[in-house]
Amino acid sequence: MSQCTDGLKHLFASALKCCDIDLYKQSRGLDDPELLARETVFSVSEIEALYELFKKISFEEFAHALSVFHPNAPIDDKIEFSFQLYDLKQQGFIERQEVKQMVVATLAESGMNLSDDVIECIIDKTFEEADTSMMGRSTRKSGEALFYDIRPF
Repeated sequence: MSQCTDGLKHLFASALKCCDIDLYKQSRGLDDPELLARETVFSVSEIEALYELFKKISFEEFAHALSVFHPNAPIDDKIEFSFQLYDLKQQGFIERQEVKQMVVATLAESGMNLSDDVIECIIDKTFEEADTSMMGRSTRKSGEALFYDIRPF
């Protein structure tokens, strides 16, 4: 039985090499964080933090984390994920400054340059709809209708 398993492993390894994937290649660690940072949108410190996080999670945890992006994932899971993404301080509510940070970061990533007045207008409109308590912040519940309307997922 062991020979059969080894044979299958070698067969799959050969097939994967055609796709430039090496089944026997072991993870060597983070070779060059500076190079990876230049090739991605992450800073060197973010690359290093991601690497440390990735070393601590299992494949199952990784798959669960990505599942929220699947088209068939429940809408409530997507809303919760979006809320957590914007709740940068993890306070249970989203403040104007947190929304501004995310808007500015999103615009920078896409190469769009908008004036501060336009950005403030976007944030004003967002809080007009999401801040039902008029306290300058949005809870998951008060922002839920907005998430359903814009469906960013």
